[in-house]
Amino acid sequence: MDEIRFTKRPNYRLYPESIKKAVVKEYESTNCSKNYLVRKYGLGGHITVTRWLVKYGSSDEFCTLEDKVQTPSMPTSSSKQTDKDARIQRLEHELSEAKLLAEAYKRMINIAEQKHGIKIKKK
Repeated sequence: MDEIRFTKRPNYRLYPESIKKAVVKEYESTNCSKNYLVRKYGLGGHITVTRWLVKYGSSDEFCTLEDKVQTPSMPTSSSKQTDKDARIQRLEHELSEAKLLAEAYKRMINIAEQKHGIKIKKK
């Protein structure tokens, strides 16, 4: 019976820390793309750059899940009321915008009916 051997991928490359940090620094300091850096440094792919950005980058865009998770605190009654007030205010604003939009559509239909003589409104 043949013995099954597991080996590394043939195209697996190890890069020195200096290259990794140089790529991350160049990406963060310039507006170049990940694909440009892949071609410039001869890297395996843009996923490699993304992984290095997560590990070595200073950007908040690539912070880890542990950084994003916060311990939930019990909301106080005043914060609940503030949240409700903010939600009510937002909903009232959205309602007023929807009313303005509906009025604009009505006027647009009336003008189109008068100008072109076509009955748009249906019974």
